[in-house]
Amino acid sequence: MKNKFPIYVKIKKKNGLTLIEVLMYVTLLGIIAPIISLMFMHGYNSYKSNYNLIKQEDIASNITQMLRNDIEYASSVTLYSTDNKKIDLKFPVSSGKKDKTWIIDASSKTIKVQTNNDGVVKSSVIAENIDVANSKFEYIPSGTNGPSTIVFAIKPIDLNIKRNENRNLNTIIIEISVRYKPVNII
Repeated sequence: MKNKFPIYVKIKKKNGLTLIEVLMYVTLLGIIAPIISLMFMHGYNSYKSNYNLIKQEDIASNITQMLRNDIEYASSVTLYSTDNKKIDLKFPVSSGKKDKTWIIDASSKTIKVQTNNDGVVKSSVIAENIDVANSKFEYIPSGTNGPSTIVFAIKPIDLNIKRNENRNLNTIIIEISVRYKPVNII
């Protein structure tokens, strides 16, 4: 009797890849690898520019808070108007605080605070990477706009360049009231 079913085909067992399969894998890898690397680089650049912006904001925030506290507790303020880069703060003896001098130092691009402890001047850097040309102290006397104020403008150095330069912090300007404090301008 004849077999009614079709003839069975023997399937060869493969032990490797054919040349066409290898060429297809290499071609796909050549197409996909640049796309994946571009995605990673875009993510890294975005992370880095955000990190730099947060770093600039942190510098400005810390400095303004410290200066605001110092001026609030000071009994008198002396502003040096020759270059608007230096301010002296005298504290009452009862506060226990030492007198301070805030300096925007152009040579090292830093903001320093100097204290005088019994004739020994101690200097500490509060912030680095400051754009000195755009940072300054200024005094605005009382008038129609309100009470006397000390204006402090600070600008950190631009850390983001080229494509992300719009992610740099602009000059931060704070006004601190000195209504009941004597202000000397030298």
